[in-house]
Amino acid sequence: MIEKLLKNTLELFASKVGLTQVPPKLTLEEIAQLLNEADSLSMVEGDRLAHSKAISLCGLISEIVPPEAEGAAAYISRILLRVGLAPTAKMVQSQLKYCFDEEKNSSYYLNDLGSYVDNAIAAVGVASNQVSVNGYILNLTEFQKRIWDAVDLNSHVGISAPTSAGKSFVICSKIVANFVGKSGSVIFIVPTISLVNQVSRDISRMTKQYGISGVRVFKSFSKSTVARDQTQSRNVFVVTQERASAFFQEKSLDRVLRPLTVIVDEVQNIEQSGSDSNERSMLLLEVIRKFIEEVKPDRFIVSGPRIANLEAVLSSWVEDGQGRCESEKVPTVVNVSYAFNGKSKDRKNIVISQYVEGFKTVTMEVADKFQLRSQVLMRTKYNESTYNFLGHLVSSLESDGGSLIFAKSSTQAFKTASEISRQALDVSDHNSSLIAYAKETVHPMYGLASCLERGVAYHHGKVPTHIRNAVESAFSSGLVKRLVCTTTLMQGVNLPAKNIIVRNPDLTSTRKLSGYEFTNLRGRAGRLMKDFVGRAIMVDEESFSDEEISLEISTVKELDYTYRSKFESFRNEILDIVDGSTELVAAEGASAELAIYIKHLAYRSSTQEAERRLAKHGIFLSGSQLRKIKDELTSLTVPREVVLSNPFWDPHDLQLLFEMATSGAVKKITRNPLGTLKKDIEAAASFMNLHFPYYAKKYFDVSDSGRLGSICSFAANWARGASLRDIIEPSNWPIRTAKDVEDRIATIAGSIPFGLTKLLKPLVECQDSENKILTYLEAGCYRGEHRALLSLGLSREVILRALPESELFATDVKDEDLDIQDVLAKLWVRSKSTDLSDWDRIQIDDSVGIADV
Repeated sequence: MIEKLLKNTLELFASKVGLTQVPPKLTLEEIAQLLNEADSLSMVEGDRLAHSKAISLCGLISEIVPPEAEGAAAYISRILLRVGLAPTAKMVQSQLKYCFDEEKNSSYYLNDLGSYVDNAIAAVGVASNQVSVNGYILNLTEFQKRIWDAVDLNSHVGISAPTSAGKSFVICSKIVANFVGKSGSVIFIVPTISLVNQVSRDISRMTKQYGISGVRVFKSFSKSTVARDQTQSRNVFVVTQERASAFFQEKSLDRVLRPLTVIVDEVQNIEQSGSDSNERSMLLLEVIRKFIEEVKPDRFIVSGPRIANLEAVLSSWVEDGQGRCESEKVPTVVNVSYAFNGKSKDRKNIVISQYVEGFKTVTMEVADKFQLRSQVLMRTKYNESTYNFLGHLVSSLESDGGSLIFAKSSTQAFKTASEISRQALDVSDHNSSLIAYAKETVHPMYGLASCLERGVAYHHGKVPTHIRNAVESAFSSGLVKRLVCTTTLMQGVNLPAKNIIVRNPDLTSTRKLSGYEFTNLRGRAGRLMKDFVGRAIMVDEESFSDEEISLEISTVKELDYTYRSKFESFRNEILDIVDGSTELVAAEGASAELAIYIKHLAYRSSTQEAERRLAKHGIFLSGSQLRKIKDELTSLTVPREVVLSNPFWDPHDLQLLFEMATSGAVKKITRNPLGTLKKDIEAAASFMNLHFPYYAKKYFDVSDSGRLGSICSFAANWARGASLRDIIEPSNWPIRTAKDVEDRIATIAGSIPFGLTKLLKPLVECQDSENKILTYLEAGCYRGEHRALLSLGLSREVILRALPESELFATDVKDEDLDIQDVLAKLWVRSKSTDLSDWDRIQIDDSVGIADV
């Protein structure tokens, strides 16, 4: 019977995408048999595999149940309640047919619901996993309730679960709940700016939903935004590891932000990868170490998807007995995967495979209507047939909900969205305001605006933040149902989609998705309380034949949380860099970074402490080796704070840079963003490229003088607070194509706030430690009012539109003297202005709350 259900589900999918006829429906008797099977599986106490199968059967049945099967919803709900999925049971009740008792003003189900005893058991199951937040009742899954209780009872908590298990929801809810009648602070560390924006919005919305006032959500640490009186403050800082490291430079924060909770989400990012730069993973590990060992927060939480050894990871960081891990293998959303291949003996046909974890794989042959065998399958390059088929898939599945198409790069995302939009027959008038917003704030020729006219959008790290926020909002609300996105999807960004479409696992010409990455990507199909079933569609099944990728089972991660394997692989090269016999510029990225890490640890620690910390991270050097390294660093005259604030620069290189900077070898960079900034940073970048090529190649690999001049011109206008629209099209350099817009936006996003500022940071610190010009370059504005609003989560372009120069204070106010309430009062007045878009107001409300202002 189960095999018949699986085949029926596959045939329904094939018919939905126009490759076969609609199959006959299963009879009510057959559905009843399947529900009984799921019911039996759910009763196997403590067997999570059996429970997983029960959930999958319920999900598949919910996709095909006919309206006349009135009792099916209640039966499915009862099974889900038994296995601890009360929220999903509630969702099924609302989505499938039920009866309504007007006299009792409540829902009731037909006799399939079962006995009064069953009803009583179900009610107890719901109540046992309910929590109250300021009087607002949350129905949690059994796993979510375990997390909730673990956070109450333990100072250190680890959380591992499938991507759709709702762990982020319960963490954010718990953060907000802990502010009821209490003050305190939370530092929430996530890997990407997109995730910073999402988590910030989620927490802000929850504070309103649960009726908790006085909670401020920041995206950086700022003297102007952190309340001076901390006795009643409620602060949440949502930051990347780079911005989290700024916590340790503001020495007063540790004292005032108590009690303190630190959360690290997507903790799998501590793992080293390949021989490329691992700076971000190393920084994340160092930030975690500093918080645990030096700051000692009152509560520390780490979370990640499907990490098999999270308990060992947590135990390596905290003292024995202080940590508690909660893990879950059972998904809350049933993932059904479909894949196309050319293995049919009939060359006119293709094969569709269906994978449901825990069940037999089923296949069927269909006519090759889209020439997949000859034009798409086992081909690395995209062509017209590829785009036609992708467009057909998203169009066919649109009635079910949104679809995400995975693209390996921002360039491919733009290309795929453009090609799909060209073949769309319908012109969307639902997105007219968003289209106008994109054209007005970016450029009339912006490719995203053209795609939106046909109901298609794209999302990646180089899309301007205010547009990215608007696209996420439009997709979540259903205004946009076809979205092409990049690896931001694997880093926890919650874009609720019924379908995820992946052409192949390629990321670059030499790198593919790992089995673990693919599992997490596939798990983004369907989200808790949005979909019971999510579809992952692989266009070219044979390209996923790598032994590491499985379409049949989910891959878990044994996290490598030390540097041991990397150090042992490159030991000789690393030690050659440490003693100076190999230059950095000639070394592999990972080797150079570990060599620098060793030197920094020797510089800032005693020999005994350095030996202990290195050993803890899997690097074993003798005391005599470390004493020799430390002796060679004692003669450095570069200020100690410069060395400590640049942990990925070799201390000897910083010494050389300090000597050259203080001797006048390069012009001092201006403090004034309205002055000679363009010339100064162009000269400084050229100087760094010439004398410090390792760092220039790593952070800002621009040697062509013409391109360098253009980027520095962009950078100067960016720091002055010019609008993006004005920056990308100066009067002497007109835009002629949509690609020009994409290229210039990518240049700004990829080169200025991060690359250029990272390269120039040690130089500026050597020249003038009080110079804030790099802060302006990173923020994209120099006025204190603007930067204060940035730290509260508003995007740059919305801020510049909401508070133009004419609305600011007559003179710039020092950060420490700026009262954020005065700035918010100005923002409240301006939020009523007719020259702002509704998309501006949505973002203002999401970030700071117009009502709260």
